[in-house]
Amino acid sequence: MLIFVSALAGLLTGVVAGESGGTFRDSAYVQEILRSPKFSSSLAIPNSKWTVERQSIQWSVLSCPTTTFCVHVGGAGQSVLQWSTNQGRNWRTAIFHVGRAGGGSYTLYLDDISCESPQLCLAIAGNTLLRVQDHATKFAVLKRPPSFVAHGLIPVAVSCARTFCLVAGGDSNNAAVPNLEDSAVTANGGRSWNSANLPAATNNINDLSCSPTGTCAITYGTSTHQFVDFAMSTDRGGTWRRTNSPGGSPAPGSLSCPTVTTCIYDGDTPQETINGGLSWFPLDSIFPKASNNLFYGPASCPTARTCLLWATRGSRNFIFTEHR
Repeated sequence: MLIFVSALAGLLTGVVAGESGGTFRDSAYVQEILRSPKFSSSLAIPNSKWTVERQSIQWSVLSCPTTTFCVHVGGAGQSVLQWSTNQGRNWRTAIFHVGRAGGGSYTLYLDDISCESPQLCLAIAGNTLLRVQDHATKFAVLKRPPSFVAHGLIPVAVSCARTFCLVAGGDSNNAAVPNLEDSAVTANGGRSWNSANLPAATNNINDLSCSPTGTCAITYGTSTHQFVDFAMSTDRGGTWRRTNSPGGSPAPGSLSCPTVTTCIYDGDTPQETINGGLSWFPLDSIFPKASNNLFYGPASCPTARTCLLWATRGSRNFIFTEHR
């Protein structure tokens, strides 16, 4: 994890490196998936159908605020941010370079990113919050929320919806006890912050996902047991209600909840809920069997009717898209 302080705020630049290849359909494996009798529709979600395309890129974090615009983080050390305005058919690349006070520069590695719109995203790089604007062509370092500064907390996860962003942070104590955690919400792209809350007994934060209506979901750990917990908020992180856990080992980008009832989640295997986490349905039953060695990664749902899920098999990368 790269440690970067806001004193370098004026030295951050983004370099647009042009377009890279998008999807292509010449993979025999894609055809194998499409021929699978289980792939035509989800067994759990009514009127749900999935399509698949092979991708030339590998993703670690994905955010799609609209059905056409997506950004993702990938590359060596998560140093590359790419964005698409045509549902992933083509991607443009921005590499984050940080200027050194004495001259020269080094690359900034991104841990998480989430977008309100194509014009505004917030990202996390080490202990630094960034505002990413105008289709990922402008970047600025943000001040951490006051409670983060007061308690020495670093941002861990961020989720933005149409009118706000929620950031959760913790100390450098990881899962050890005592562990300090907090959250804050902004409605102006990180220029100012208001206090929010986290579920009771939160000991380490895995991922956040918020929707434009003000509902948010969180996966987190506690000091009392070893499995992941799941909770929902209907007031931008003001209060939380714990519900049933989907299990697994989530990471940033593994959770996406476009509504208070609908989430897609990948914590080892992809799952989906349509009742706010009361029950979870495995999605890998409609994909090729585990013997095909699929590894699932980040997910993003721009609407309740469209979700994207990345997967890889060896050196091959794929994007599954759900249409309802």
